[in-house]
Amino acid sequence: MFLVMGMIGYAIGNQKGRPVEGFFAGLLLGVIGLIFIALRKPRIKCPECGGWIEKGIAYCNHCKAAFDQQLAANGILKKKEAS
Repeated sequence: MFLVMGMIGYAIGNQKGRPVEGFFAGLLLGVIGLIFIALRKPRIKCPECGGWIEKGIAYCNHCKAAFDQQLAANGILKKKEAS
């Protein structure tokens, strides 16, 4: 039963960019863990440095690369044009 919950957590977490966190949340916390991981904000990889950032962020916390804020809200990371 615990392994099944872990696998479900993995599947949910994988959609959010957090597969390992989802697996352990489902494995250790069961249904509560599945709810917890389902409510987490999605993450995407920064195209500049490869670090994980939350979807919708206008800049990378790791390399400080700036992205177009309207596109970032949709999960598309395109470098901000210099003004």
